[in-house]
Amino acid sequence: MLPIYLRLYIDKSGKVVRIDAKTIEYLDESLLAPVKEMFFATAFIPGNIKGVDVPSYIDIELQLSEYIL
Repeated sequence: MLPIYLRLYIDKSGKVVRIDAKTIEYLDESLLAPVKEMFFATAFIPGNIKGVDVPSYIDIELQLSEYIL
């Protein structure tokens, strides 16, 4: 299993606007592209401070099987 750490930046409307990825080993960007595409297409609930929607981020850890790679 290869761990991948993603930080998704979410705007105040709940849309993912940026994704930073970190891996322990080198991972070809073409293998990571479908994962990023999935998160870009996913709607999130934005952060909320005192009743006001605000930009936020979420850290996610994924385990990709060597069979996918």
